[in-house]
Amino acid sequence: MKILFVCSGNTCRSPMAAALAKQYFESVGRDDLTDSAGLFANPGESASEYSVKAMAERGIDISSHRSKQLTPEMVRNADILVPMTDSHANMLNILGVDDSKIKQIGEIHDPFGGSLDVYRECADELAKAVQKL
Repeated sequence: MKILFVCSGNTCRSPMAAALAKQYFESVGRDDLTDSAGLFANPGESASEYSVKAMAERGIDISSHRSKQLTPEMVRNADILVPMTDSHANMLNILGVDDSKIKQIGEIHDPFGGSLDVYRECADELAKAVQKL
């Protein structure tokens, strides 16, 4: 199964969620494929410094992540799209994504500009949400 996590800029929440999901799915013997993209991404940007640090504390390296803009091809290739907020889900609907492909996990607040502790809290929230998938 191909799961695509979607946020705004693809430098914080969605790359952390994709990495956490990959780690979790591997730990339970699933081979789900995870990726991430942003609705308003500036392609090629690195994951934010604190995203990288918060994930490193969990034994996950996202330092090579580069942001990607959501494309129609990514939507077609995904079995499930996981938006980080209701607003992201609404935007996916506006873009024509069928509701049956959208799996909401709640409101994951954007840590952008926050402290490392804010990113850690976001990672904790994402880890719990990923396990519910």
